[in-house]
Amino acid sequence: MKPLLELQEVHKHFHLRASLLGRWLAGQRDRTVHAVNGVSLVVYEGETLGLVGESGSGKSTLGRLAIRLQEVTQGLIRYNGLELGKASPAQMRQLRRELQIIFQNPYSSLNPRKSVRQIVGSALEARGVRDPRQQELEIRALLQRAGLPERFIEAYPHQLSGGQRQRISILRALAVRPRLVVADEPVSALDVSVQAQIVQLLEELKRDFGLTYLFISHDLRVVYHISDRVAVMYLGKIVEVGRSQELYHRPQHPYTQALLASIPRLENRYLAGGRPVLEGSVPSPLNPPKGCPFHPRCPVKLSISPLDFYLHSPQ
Repeated sequence: MKPLLELQEVHKHFHLRASLLGRWLAGQRDRTVHAVNGVSLVVYEGETLGLVGESGSGKSTLGRLAIRLQEVTQGLIRYNGLELGKASPAQMRQLRRELQIIFQNPYSSLNPRKSVRQIVGSALEARGVRDPRQQELEIRALLQRAGLPERFIEAYPHQLSGGQRQRISILRALAVRPRLVVADEPVSALDVSVQAQIVQLLEELKRDFGLTYLFISHDLRVVYHISDRVAVMYLGKIVEVGRSQELYHRPQHPYTQALLASIPRLENRYLAGGRPVLEGSVPSPLNPPKGCPFHPRCPVKLSISPLDFYLHSPQ
C-alpha cells in the first residue's frame, strides 16, 4: 500500500509561563508540557489506523498535528509526499479539502446559529459548489446517505440528538470530498447503540468514497472493530503498532496487555493469563520519566543496581 501520511520523530511541546505573582510568592518557573515525544508513524492509503491510549497520552494532539491544525515543535510530517510544514498558505487552502477532522463533541464543533443547510452548504462552497440548486441536491443526498430525514435540512444543532449532530459533523467533513479523515473520539460521547450506528456509517463511507481514517479512541472494542492496524500511545510515545488481529490476540508490550486486560467481558482471556491490571495513573507530561515512559507502572520492569550496571555495561 502507498503511504498517505508519514510522521517522522514528531515532537509537540507546550510552554507554560508562570505568572508574575506566582514567580514572586511561590518561586514558580516556566514549565514545558511534553505532549508528543518523538512519534514516527505511517498511515497507508485506504486503511483505518486506530490510535489508542489513556486520557492524557497525547492522541488528540497527534491527530491535530497530523493535519497541521497545530504546528509541530520538531519533526517532519508528509502528506502524499508533500512536507506540510513547508506548504504555503495557498497550498494549505487546497489541502484543507483533502484533510478533514471529526471532533469528539459535535455540539461544540457545530455553529449553533446555523442550520444544517448552512453548515453543510459552507463546506460545499469551500469545494467550489456555489450554485444554490446544486447545493440543495447534494445536501439532501448527503442526508439520505447518512440515514437522516430530508426535513433536517432546516434544523439547528440544538434540535438534534447527539447521534444526529455527529452525523451532521461527518457530512460536513465528507462534503469537501476528503482523502484523509482524522476521527478524534467520534463516538465516545454517544450511547452504545448509537456508537454502533456511527461506526457502521464510517465504515460504509470509507468503502463508498475511498477514505483513509486516523481513528482516535480510548475504547479498544470500537478500535478493534473498525481498524486495520492499531497504534498504542502512552505519554506522548508510540509503544506498539500492529495489525488489529495480531495486536489484540498477541500483545507484546506490557501496557498493551494491561489495556486489553481492562476490557470488561464475561471471560477475560487477558486476566485469565495472569497479567496484572495497571496501578497508578499516567505521569505528568510536565515531568515525564527518564528512559521508557512506562517503567514507573510496568509490572515486568527490571531493577538493576548501579554496581551491576557498571559491571555489565560495555566499556
